[in-house]
Amino acid sequence: MKLAKYQEIIEVNSLEELHDHLRFRHDTIYGSFWLWHESGTELGIMINGEDTYLLFITANGDPPKSPPLGMRVVVPVTYEGTGDGPLLYSTYSEGTESPDEAIEFLADNYEPTPMNRFYTAPLSQAMKAIDDFFESGERSQSIQWHLLELPAPLPRKPWWRFW
Repeated sequence: MKLAKYQEIIEVNSLEELHDHLRFRHDTIYGSFWLWHESGTELGIMINGEDTYLLFITANGDPPKSPPLGMRVVVPVTYEGTGDGPLLYSTYSEGTESPDEAIEFLADNYEPTPMNRFYTAPLSQAMKAIDDFFESGERSQSIQWHLLELPAPLPRKPWWRFW
């Protein structure tokens, strides 16, 4: 499995190795990672302390389609899709006391990326979903997901292959 830790690409061969890399924090609290499973699915991860934003992207039979500038291009809108591309799912938390409260994350280009608390999950819960993704490449059933839509088409190949 490939892992991007901010914009450093690393080959990860075990769950233990993945956990070691996921402990990295910029300014002691921020983490931004992309995981690419061999099946073609992707998982974007942004961390701020104990808050986590996860983005799952289906393979849809195409090569991975990671945005070159991180998760900041994602707009949380209900997907009305036509089936022409990957489906995107974000974590969400029902019953959040302050669903509109903005939690600031840093995208993989270090750009501030606020997300509504509604779209976040506790780090401990997100880690279970990350472990499930590592093992299967599938969207974990241990976490709640919300279907999203991108405002613009994604590139046809992962950003690390553009060079």
